[in-house]
Amino acid sequence: MPIKFCYTKSKGKDAGEEILALIGELKKERNAVLNKFESIGLTIGSAIHSQATLRLYKQYCSKNKCLECEIGVKLIQ
Repeated sequence: MPIKFCYTKSKGKDAGEEILALIGELKKERNAVLNKFESIGLTIGSAIHSQATLRLYKQYCSKNKCLECEIGVKLIQ
């Protein structure tokens, strides 16, 4: 997918939607961070969702910014 993105970009085309659709079809990652999110009830359906969840973790959880995150606020309530 990175090669497809770079190739289409070099040709002046935008394949962003197509690439996102392909990522949505990939299986989700399996790791300790995602397992913890799933254990509290978060549904992670595909690779695009697992990458988004990991981004949220890096941006909020690992920096103790729970109150700035909708998931963190709901968990605290």
